[in-house]
Amino acid sequence: MKVYFLTEYSKNVGFGHLSRCSSLADAFLLKNYEVLFLIREWTDELLELDYPKKRIEWKDIDQLKALVSEEDLIVFDSYRVDKEVIDSIAAKFTHVASIADSKMNYASNGVVVIGSVYGKEIDFPSYVNGTEYLAGPEYVLFRKIFWNIEKRKLRDSIETVLVSLGGHANKRVLEKIISVLSIHLDSASIKILGHADIEFSERTKNLGFLKPSDLLEEYLTADLVVTNGGQSLNEVILLGIPAIGISIFDNQSRNLHTWNKLGVLKNYLDADSESFPEDLEDSITDIKNLSARMRRTSKGNGILDDKGALRVVEHIEQKWKNIEEDGFEKR
Repeated sequence: MKVYFLTEYSKNVGFGHLSRCSSLADAFLLKNYEVLFLIREWTDELLELDYPKKRIEWKDIDQLKALVSEEDLIVFDSYRVDKEVIDSIAAKFTHVASIADSKMNYASNGVVVIGSVYGKEIDFPSYVNGTEYLAGPEYVLFRKIFWNIEKRKLRDSIETVLVSLGGHANKRVLEKIISVLSIHLDSASIKILGHADIEFSERTKNLGFLKPSDLLEEYLTADLVVTNGGQSLNEVILLGIPAIGISIFDNQSRNLHTWNKLGVLKNYLDADSESFPEDLEDSITDIKNLSARMRRTSKGNGILDDKGALRVVEHIEQKWKNIEEDGFEKR
């Protein structure tokens, strides 16, 4: 069997899709399956992805069926393709899985993975065709680079701040964040991940797009990560790094609210709120204190682990091993 990840990438789409798919790909590769990323909306933009990949409009069922055989597994992770279209594609294949979040955009058959801290709270619809839901913090997907990493010891002061707002940072939000950080953490260096179309001061450095190993190194040398409320937030919480989470897109809201309720985050921050600069200032004031950083990171301990992707793959293997005699045979 070959595993095909059906997703999307462009300057208007966050890197979260590719990150979650990469996590599952790492687990499949560990078990000796072949993987291929099928990516729509990807133009000529450089894409650092250490897996086989192909630019294709996979909504076109003829193009897709020319690649994927009946024995293969397709995994959806998409916001920009309607659920009805996903369902029509999924109906053509035997082995189907979906990765989703609070947008609940997934195929109505197969395995649905909603790896999130709020997953147990979701009231899922019942389908007659045997849909299975893997939901909760134990199914949060992390890439192999984050497996078996020890939590780092916190420094007394905040010397380095890492800002991660996705592949293409919102200029307006980023400028507000840097302005507040420059005032309230005036001796800290500020590093920006992804594409950032702003002017930088001497204290601010744009790192651009990083390979996973370089990203991990930057995480582990940061004293504070200011990030959106998606996959990046989950990564830094796993690593035990103090974080300030900001809602940039509506699908991040529930994740942020839950981490806030658990005490890992001081505030729920909405980038579109008029009070955003003041709320950010309040979070920075809180997290400047070492005891507050230690308290908040400790509240995240034990909620997440690095085994989510392996759990999902093992469940999929178990589910479909008897569908056909050789239907899930490794090649």
